[in-house]
Order: sequence, then C-alpha cells, then structure tokens
Amino acid sequence: MITGLMNKTSNEYRHACEVRWVISLGSMQAMKAYMDRVQLRRGENAANKLRDDVRAEIKRQRDDSKK
Repeated sequence: MITGLMNKTSNEYRHACEVRWVISLGSMQAMKAYMDRVQLRRGENAANKLRDDVRAEIKRQRDDSKK
C-alpha cells in the first residue's frame, strides 16, 4: 500500500500517513479508539478502509522483518 513516490498533497499520501500514524499509537486499544472516532466522524466505509489498510501495513511490516 505504501509504495513509490506520492504527491504530498494527495489524498493517497494523507491516507498513507494516517495509516502509519495509527500504527505508531502502539496499543490495539488506542488504535481501536481512534478507528471508532473515524467511524463516527467519517462513516463506516472510511473506517473500514482505514482498518483494512492498517492491517495490511502491519502484515507487510511483519513480513519484511522476517526477511
């Protein structure tokens, strides 16, 4: 998901930054609380996309650390 060069003003770049920021929260409890706020403010679709992308990035980071 977070690959290549992106325009720093694009929605994709902002989303990628948000994904990394959510992961940096560290605890599942903190991540869940943030996702719940996203769902309230932006809706279920936006929260689900963020959740899916956070999971994918965590998996990618884990896979990369095994190499």
